[in-house]
Amino acid sequence: MSTPQTTSVRCPQCRQPVQVSVYSVVDVGKEPKLKEALLRGQLNAINCANCGYHGPLAAPMLYHDPAKQLALVLMPMEMGLKRDAEEREIGKLTNRLIESMPAQQRKMYMLQPRLMLNMQRLTDEVLEADGITREMRDKQAAQVRLLETLMQGARTEEDFKRVLQEHKSEVDQEFINVVAAIAQSTAVGGDQQSAAQLLQLAEALAQETGLTSPVPAGPVSPEELIEELRAIDSDDELRAVVAEARPALDYKFYQTLTGKIEAGEANEAAQLKALRAKLLKITEELDNQMKEALRNSSQVLQNILQSPDLKKCVADNLEQIDDSFMMVLQGNIQQAAEQKQEQVLRALQTVYQEVVAQLESRMPPDLKLINQLLRASPGDRAEYLREHAAEITPEVMRTMAGLVNDLNGSGRAEVANELRGLMAQAAAWQKPIQATPT
Repeated sequence: MSTPQTTSVRCPQCRQPVQVSVYSVVDVGKEPKLKEALLRGQLNAINCANCGYHGPLAAPMLYHDPAKQLALVLMPMEMGLKRDAEEREIGKLTNRLIESMPAQQRKMYMLQPRLMLNMQRLTDEVLEADGITREMRDKQAAQVRLLETLMQGARTEEDFKRVLQEHKSEVDQEFINVVAAIAQSTAVGGDQQSAAQLLQLAEALAQETGLTSPVPAGPVSPEELIEELRAIDSDDELRAVVAEARPALDYKFYQTLTGKIEAGEANEAAQLKALRAKLLKITEELDNQMKEALRNSSQVLQNILQSPDLKKCVADNLEQIDDSFMMVLQGNIQQAAEQKQEQVLRALQTVYQEVVAQLESRMPPDLKLINQLLRASPGDRAEYLREHAAEITPEVMRTMAGLVNDLNGSGRAEVANELRGLMAQAAAWQKPIQATPT
């Protein structure tokens, strides 16, 4: 089933022979990855190494998605089959599908596949079944055209501002988020130069329109952080900034600060020494607070594990469940897994699942959606996005962008990068904005 046959065809452009893998029956219930290949134009496609031509091969194909009870048969018009020959081909493909399935899974709809006359029509039907309407696809196409127009007009600052002024009514927060998401997807694909250009465009659009930039700030150098801290007058504000930037106040930071003290004039050296003393005192206090928080979290975890009513105990302690608790819990889970303590591991995983469930029940809908998406395995995320397509709104994208900045600021770059990757996937599933009647 869904096994391709290799055949040789002539390239429509240069007439050189090309080897093509041809799928006759595609059952995405058994091989989900073929659906993505179809939507990307990679299935039954001619890719000519000689001239670079890429296009669909005119070949019959039956597409089956059991989850949606969808059976579509592609019979390209350019094949020029007569009606009786077409019906025989459809019957042959249908029989192949039916024969590959257990008797109890055979359904009537499989015997009546809908006829598609070209690959574009087939992919449109697949997307419609996923809830991606024609309006959504048209909106995405319009966004791509606008992006191309802006990129072409960004050769000079004057040209960019002129083109942006002409299309300013089309640039909203959703579009800026989409540009940043495309940039992330482009970077993942290996084109770092184009990705950087797209990120610069997203930042420029946000600055010119007064909208929020989804582009996360890069890591602050020790020199920049020192200057930022020197400019702070209030001890309370200094403490707040140090708490946020604590991971950056490492050995390299203090080495740089000491170097500035030794190289500075007497007055500047004295100021920097006083700053260093304050920073050391604040970081020591923060570190002691963290140690105490971790001790308290360990005790809360023990109480939950020993409680006869786990769900009630989690609910009673929910106000004490914070980042430090999750660090302790996840650390214990990792240790139990490494030491192959299966019973302990199952108990800790049960606590984790219950904590997450109760925390999510209190979250706003957008944060709940993002949290569930992050917890899904990479292979399940596309399906999750499809099921929740109507909830992927511009507000959700803005929340994602804000979380990326927050995570970077708190030193959690790995999670921030993962979330940026999800923004790239989520951008394609955004619910279109309906025009407000005037």
